[in-house]
This record gives sequence, C-alpha cells and structure tokens, in this order.
Amino acid sequence: MLAAVGVAMLSLSGCVIGGTEGEPNLDLRVRGTVTDEEGAPIEGIRVIVSRDTCFTDEEGGYETALLNRPPCDFRTAYFDDVDGAANGGTFASDSVLLTSVERVQVKNGDGDWYVGEYEYPIDITLSRAE
Repeated sequence: MLAAVGVAMLSLSGCVIGGTEGEPNLDLRVRGTVTDEEGAPIEGIRVIVSRDTCFTDEEGGYETALLNRPPCDFRTAYFDDVDGAANGGTFASDSVLLTSVERVQVKNGDGDWYVGEYEYPIDITLSRAE
C-alpha cells in the first residue's frame, strides 16, 4: 500500500515514511473464540500474541492486552492446549498470522507516527489431537 502524504511517501508494508528513520506504531488487540470441531467452546486454551499470553474462558472467549507494535511487524497468534485432557479433551495446536486477518480500526491515528488502534478478530476451531 503506497499513498502520497504531502511530498513524502508512506508505506506501512515497508515501514518507510519519507526516508525518515524509525517506524510508525499502532495499538492492537486480538480477541475471539476457540471451539472444537462440533462447535463447543474450549476453556483453558493458551493464546500467545507477541509478548502477551491469555487463556480462553468457559465460553471459549479470549482477549489479549492492548499491544503497541509497528504496523509492518508480522505477528502470529498461537493457540495451544496446555491442560491436556481437561476441558473437553486434548487439542492440536494451531496458529494464525495476523496479516491474514481483516483488522478493524477502532480508533483513528494522529496522522503522523501513530496509525491508530485495531482489533484482530480471530475465531478458531481446534482439532482433537491424535
């Protein structure tokens, strides 16, 4: 994505703003639901995004803390069953690259280095481990 900003060029995919050193930043939060193949929620799944770890609740819901990252920083959400057979069985791990998710802007940026606040909704189905 390349857009003219005054005489400077902005490219979030390459983290270049008019040749200026440094990177823009955004606030991001990942939230969603983890279910099994039958659609039942899975409690106790560990979700890791960047430096944040959270766990799914009894309804399979989770929400990371608000993280401040460069928008071109490729992050992955990791989903791991860390409690074994508890909470419905043993499930295979999975992951989702955040750049593959359509993010939702919830707060505008300042038109300069702060790009805004975004939510990344990820509802995922985990398969039973063999």
